[in-house]
Amino acid sequence: MEFSKAKVKYKIPFVQSLTSGKSVLDVGCVGQDNDFTSEAWVHKHLKAGASSLIGVDINKDGIAKAKELGFDILHADELSDQEFDVITMLDVIEHVNDICQFIETYAKHLKSGGRMVITTPNPFNIRQFFNIAFFGKPSINPEHTSFIDPINFIEISTRVNMKIEQFYWLKEYDQPRKLYMKILQSVVFPIFRGFRRHYEANYAVVLKKD
Repeated sequence: MEFSKAKVKYKIPFVQSLTSGKSVLDVGCVGQDNDFTSEAWVHKHLKAGASSLIGVDINKDGIAKAKELGFDILHADELSDQEFDVITMLDVIEHVNDICQFIETYAKHLKSGGRMVITTPNPFNIRQFFNIAFFGKPSINPEHTSFIDPINFIEISTRVNMKIEQFYWLKEYDQPRKLYMKILQSVVFPIFRGFRRHYEANYAVVLKKD
């Protein structure tokens, strides 16, 4: 797979294009954003286009708050044996203990021919180069257990017995607050990313179940 030649997309429209008119299970939806009224909360956008949508998470307080807003979200222990056209895992797998086991657990809820959409940070994001150069260390979310390069997903897909159907790099989707980071993100980083796609901030993998 030619990751270096893959197209770059915006996260929300891309995920919407794969879930529109489909029955969808959104895994880890509470953790997508701290503000459930925010336009950055992907789950809200999925609800607008999916034929049916169920969220699942382990954050009991967050689930309760989202339910008050009318969203259908279950605790992971409450998920029944129903099947879905599409399962989304948006910036989730880098938090789990065992990536392959996690994917296999939810793949059981996919219909035959169903798709699993996974997004995750790119460990070789150009921001990390600048963080190390100027601050002596990469920027790490302390809640992450791993970083997964796209090449690793070839092995992961083999181990979970699913096929990589699509791959895309994703545009940066967090907005920096500090001025120097705004300048780097809007002026400097695009130069590096235009030269080498592997410097992009995030990526998406679509796995298909036979």
